[in-house]
Amino acid sequence: PPPRAPDFDHRAHAQRTTWAGLQADIKAAAAHLRLRRHVHSLFSVGFCFGGRVSFLLATVPALGLSGVVGFYGWPLGPFLNDTPAPADLASEMTVPVLAIFGGADTKIPTEHAETFGRALQQAGVTHEVRTYAGAPHSFFDRAHEDHAEASAEAWDLVRRFLAASAAQRT
Repeated sequence: PPPRAPDFDHRAHAQRTTWAGLQADIKAAAAHLRLRRHVHSLFSVGFCFGGRVSFLLATVPALGLSGVVGFYGWPLGPFLNDTPAPADLASEMTVPVLAIFGGADTKIPTEHAETFGRALQQAGVTHEVRTYAGAPHSFFDRAHEDHAEASAEAWDLVRRFLAASAAQRT
């Protein structure tokens, strides 16, 4: 398809997603990567709604993921359609979780990130929850130039997480 225009209405498409549909698409993509691309260590990395989905993918053992990374993914309460709250499913998570949040995120209060961390801890999930003080929602993607130091630290954290998690799975 052609590149999206700046006024592309992504919300109309996001509103039509379902948790079952997302899982089916992601399972198909994972199977393709393993079969056609010979991928052995597979991770999910997502931002915002995709961050929430990434957290939830830790509950899908059939994917055989090595870990999941979520940037400012909503960890609590209802969000879009029928996607469950990741904190509510912490006991079903079977792979390491890296959760990255902005301390100045007006959409996801720091208390929500802390609650998610406690749920992961209580469930015995290998995890790290990192909150960057002064960083807003989308600090790593849309506002990375204004938050270069936090973005660089977050990227380094992601790289270390991926390497450590891949090593544990092999």
